[in-house]
Amino acid sequence: MKFFIAVILCACALNSAHCLSKEQKLELAKAMIIECKDKESASNDDVSKLLSENLPESPEGQCMLACLNEKMGFFNEGKFDKEAFINMAKMIVENDEKLMMASQEFADECGIVVGERCEQALKFETCLKNGVKERNLDFNLF
Repeated sequence: MKFFIAVILCACALNSAHCLSKEQKLELAKAMIIECKDKESASNDDVSKLLSENLPESPEGQCMLACLNEKMGFFNEGKFDKEAFINMAKMIVENDEKLMMASQEFADECGIVVGERCEQALKFETCLKNGVKERNLDFNLF
């Protein structure tokens, strides 16, 4: 789930006025994940799955994904915010045209998923994960 973690790291960086080290970014990402884990009563296994590039299977883990998507501004009351997603993508891919084009495609393909809050988050993240895999993309930040 490199793409998802990359997005979290950039969301954290958005809230910081100065450049952050790799360690600081990772700590901020972990804090956001733990906050959503606690809020949604997700398990340590759910967090481990997310960090190991797998999607949580439990309902609580899926709600943790929803919390993270909401914290990053991608979803508000079940509605996808394409502009917020694209702005975050720009921070991640910087000047890489191929990755930016793919991010635009992800917004179009994945932003249309529907369902209740947690189900929608799982569908969205599954779509992103599949899109990255199908396109053989790498979203490494470091």
